[in-house]
Amino acid sequence: MSDQAKGAKQANKKERRQQERHEVVEFGMLWRPNGEVPHRIGPAVITNVSLGGVQFKARHDLQKDEKLFIELATEEGPVMLPGDVRYATKDESGAGTFGFRFQPESRSERQAVARWVLSLTERDFVNGA
Repeated sequence: MSDQAKGAKQANKKERRQQERHEVVEFGMLWRPNGEVPHRIGPAVITNVSLGGVQFKARHDLQKDEKLFIELATEEGPVMLPGDVRYATKDESGAGTFGFRFQPESRSERQAVARWVLSLTERDFVNGA
């Protein structure tokens, strides 16, 4: 399929997200569950965020539906949130674009997601983005 056909297909897809997305450039660290101690995969550059999840770019081999943790920097310190890969695409250079859905398991994790997303959107609002 040509790049033009792929673009047309993407444009015709129905928007399924329930939360508003915000463009950002943020850093995150990816981890795989591994018993008691998660295994560090490596860094990711977060390109957009919503209360439901993030889109990020990375050079890692991740699969759709794979369970991961993403470590995010917050004002209170780092927080590690569980979730799963919703989509995974790679370009010709091998760089991947991934969708990650937050799957908070506790009230404190849900609050951490909300605080983090709010802090990014407030920062962008104050900075005129």
